[in-house]
Amino acid sequence: MKRIKPYVIASIFIIIIGLVVRGHLVEKNYEFNGLIQKITYEEPKHTPTIKVNGEYYTFVYNNRTLLDSVKVGDRAVKLQGENEIQVFSKKK
Repeated sequence: MKRIKPYVIASIFIIIIGLVVRGHLVEKNYEFNGLIQKITYEEPKHTPTIKVNGEYYTFVYNNRTLLDSVKVGDRAVKLQGENEIQVFSKKK
């Protein structure tokens, strides 16, 4: 059995780190303020995707437990450069 060269393992590791950093930056640059029109969860990781103002936003790295409690019609605010998502529940 052939051994995997250390530079191959290092290259794969660097690519994975680069993809994770890119994902964080993409989510950090999301900006929206509006009503949640649709929310879906991709299984098996329960990754939420919300639709606000006709645009879809997927949250892989952000606080997903917050998004478990939101409903269609709630207001969501996310400022560009911020990690936090503010959710305001609709009045009943």
